[in-house]
Amino acid sequence: MQYRTLKYLFFIPAFLCCNHILLGQTQEDSCTGPIVRDTSYTIAVNASSPPLRFHLEQGERCYRLTMFKTGQQKPMQIIEHETESDEPLPTVDRDFYDRVINFIDVNFDHSKDLMILDNISIHNSYIYYLFDPASGIFKFSEEFSNFIGNEPVIDTVGECISTTGGTSDKDWCSDTYEVDNGKLVLAEREEVSIYSLNGEVQTNSKGEELCIHTLKRLVHGKLVTVKKVIATEADLDHEWNKQ
Repeated sequence: MQYRTLKYLFFIPAFLCCNHILLGQTQEDSCTGPIVRDTSYTIAVNASSPPLRFHLEQGERCYRLTMFKTGQQKPMQIIEHETESDEPLPTVDRDFYDRVINFIDVNFDHSKDLMILDNISIHNSYIYYLFDPASGIFKFSEEFSNFIGNEPVIDTVGECISTTGGTSDKDWCSDTYEVDNGKLVLAEREEVSIYSLNGEVQTNSKGEELCIHTLKRLVHGKLVTVKKVIATEADLDHEWNKQ
């Protein structure tokens, strides 16, 4: 996902990508159309902090998220973002991957972070703001936003993040990340591609294209191939499961 400059603001009431707006008013500048959703969430970020109130004002392709400490009217932080998607943002919370905002501990430090919808496609992509206990605010993470792919599986029990991408059953890659001292570490990569040698696609005796399926794992700081199978697409899963 291409990185775009974002802003997080403190104690600033003006909406930079959209003029300050109330429900039913028209947005101007880079956002057009009325506010289509105005909702609030009350979330306990971690076990040692009081709940925070999150107020979401949402247009078709932009939003403003204002955060308040319990019992306070003055914002502690404002995050605003405009997507580049051709599709409008969802106006109803459905499943995990169809929400403008998810509250989830993405870096496994026992504090909930913000997983925010960035681009709507067949597989949605996200940006991430990580909670910083020292300052008590959410800070944009360029690393997590750039390296975590579309619709990641965030395993808060096993403390790993898996993401898959590709164009077909013959061309895909699945990466699994762990977090070490707050940094993403690529711990495993599984991929399938057309098998070629010297730029020439290889076939079996029947003339059927061959694919190569590999599994790499992190060993002493380097990704090492621990499993490899070469077979036709039809036989790939069978041969893989035999090993």
